[in-house]
Amino acid sequence: QTNCGAESVAIGLESLNTGAGDRSVGIGKEAGKTNCAADAVYIGAFAGSVSSSTSTIGIGKNAGRSINTGSTNCICIGEESGNTIGSSSNYVVCIGSQAGYSSPADGSVNIGRRAGYSNGGTKCINIGLLAGFNNGGNDNTIILNATGSILNSNGNDRLFIKPIRAESDLTGLLQ
Repeated sequence: QTNCGAESVAIGLESLNTGAGDRSVGIGKEAGKTNCAADAVYIGAFAGSVSSSTSTIGIGKNAGRSINTGSTNCICIGEESGNTIGSSSNYVVCIGSQAGYSSPADGSVNIGRRAGYSNGGTKCINIGLLAGFNNGGNDNTIILNATGSILNSNGNDRLFIKPIRAESDLTGLLQ
């Protein structure tokens, strides 16, 4: 390791290899390899391998692999979750295999396999397999998906829930 920050821990081939910030952790092959910022934790092969985001967590192979400068406080748990997060995308949460894979936006929450997979909007919540798979950059949406098929938003400020049971008696349901 070269230029590994103070109070940092590096375990694995080329983990925290170049320019790691203070108090960072890299465990696994190339975890936090290049320009890992301060207070970051990367566990798993290639997790955070080219990331430069402070106070970020990546757990799993390629989790948080490329989080750009200017993004902070991101959490990526699962293989390839938060694989590529652009600059100025703060407080992004990606949990599940390939959740928030490409370009999740500021304040988004993606939970489930391939939830919020690409082109996410700001302050969006995608829960379930393929929820918000390609959200079209729509902002302020909530997508709850239990179908196993892709469910996307078609505009800003919207709620999508699928499936919804057909019921003739609506007594006691939220209105």
